[in-house]
This record gives sequence, structure tokens and C-alpha cells, in this order.
Amino acid sequence: MLARLFRLRLSLMNGFAAAAGYLLFPSPVQRPTLLALFLGVALSAAAGSALNQVLERDLDALMRRTCDRPLPTKKLSPAAATLAGLAALAAGASLLFFAAGAVPAAVALVTLIWYLALYTPLKRVSSLALLVGGVCGCGAPLVGWSAAGGGLGDFRIVLLAGVIYLWQVPHFWQLQRKEADDYRRAGFHVFTPAVGKKGSAPLGRLWIISMITATLMLPVFGVVQAAPILCALLLPLPFLFLSWRRWDRVAALVLHCYPLLVTLAIFGGKFIGGAV
Repeated sequence: MLARLFRLRLSLMNGFAAAAGYLLFPSPVQRPTLLALFLGVALSAAAGSALNQVLERDLDALMRRTCDRPLPTKKLSPAAATLAGLAALAAGASLLFFAAGAVPAAVALVTLIWYLALYTPLKRVSSLALLVGGVCGCGAPLVGWSAAGGGLGDFRIVLLAGVIYLWQVPHFWQLQRKEADDYRRAGFHVFTPAVGKKGSAPLGRLWIISMITATLMLPVFGVVQAAPILCALLLPLPFLFLSWRRWDRVAALVLHCYPLLVTLAIFGGKFIGGAV
């Protein structure tokens, strides 16, 4: 039940993204800090998931993909879910503050506020909320980078955050197209009808081209150095065009796993190919 409330897999992915941002900074790895960072960001993401489900519990009940969550099924009360979310937030923020510093904790908190106070209500107002929500995915690597001592304006972390942002847009467009009726049933604005069937594909390809271009810049600026890991990162790129044109399952899976490939590339660059 708590795994569904906290969306455990997504929360752990945020933790790994923060670890990737930490490892990207060229400094010795402090394992206690890295562990606290991973747990702190994962807990903060879990808090965001829980509090979001409290805010959208009535809408979740209207959608097939979310109607079996703890709140719509009455397995958990809104008060209990809120308490669980606040507890996770307190634990995550404390870990980040005491183990990594005030800046990482502040970045994590701002990301959470952006998600809950801006993106969550905007989904019911505008189909362009997707572009706003994409910013949330950039928070975790920024937290990790700042925890290692890096400045938030450094081009390397900005580039990595840009790749993640550019991935999120076609990824969630794909999800919206697949579940369009479900989203409309709950009153969410879906991006696809806003541009029309003829306009959506060229726009999607433009985003994917931008993502590929940004990804190819990673080795140019030394973000990823290990050749085998770089190959693993680049080989799936052709499938991303198919993901917008055909929406086949293989391409959809590649698009879904793309951030994991980026994270593995950074881990590999740190521990296999030498320091970045």
C-alpha cells in the first residue's frame, strides 16, 4: 500500500538521478554523503507522490490507471496519507540538510513546491502544463550536483538537466496519447488535441531531435567518457524516432528507460572510465 502511495519505483529513480548528479562533479566520492543523498531525494520524491495523491484523490478515482491507488480504494485516509507524506518530507529534507547542506535541501524543497503548487493544479487548466511539469525531473540531478559542491549554473549539470527535460516531454506525450480518454475523463487537459493529429508528430520529432542533439553533447563536454557506456547510451537513439511515429512497444520501452541509460552512463564514466 505504501509502495503505491510513495510510487516506490519512481522515487528510487529520482534517488539514482541525484546520485548521477553527485558523481558527475569531479571530486572524490564520499560514500556516506552519497547514501544520504540517495535516500533523502528518494524520500522527498515519495513525499511529493503521497501529497499529490491526496490533492488528486477524487480525480484518481475517475481514471482506470489510478483508481486502484490507496486513497480512491479507501485503503488509506487522506489524513493518514498526508501524515505519511509529511513524515517522508521531514526525513528526506533532514537527511539532505545535515548530510549535504542547505543548498541541496533547498533545491529539493523548491522542486517539490513546483510539482505540488504549480504543475498539479495547472494540469486541469492548460495542456501546456506538461512543459511546466518537465522542470520537476531536473531537480534530482541538481540536488546531487550541489551536494558534491558544484554550482547550479555549471554548464555540465545544466546540460544533463536539459537532456532529462527534453526526454520528459515526448515521454509524457506518449503516455497522454495512450491514455487520452482516461485523462479527459478526469478533467485533465491533454496536449495532443491542442496541436491536432498533423501537428503533433512534427513537434514530437523536433523534441526528440533536440534530445538526441543534447545527448550527443554529453561526451563532447566530458560528461560521459567510458566508450562502452557511451555506446549503450547512443544505440537506442534510432528507436526514439519510431516511438513517435509508430508508438510500438519496443520503442516505448526504450523511451521509458532512457533516463536510466543516462544514469548508467554517468555511473560508468565515474567508476569504469575514470573521473569525469
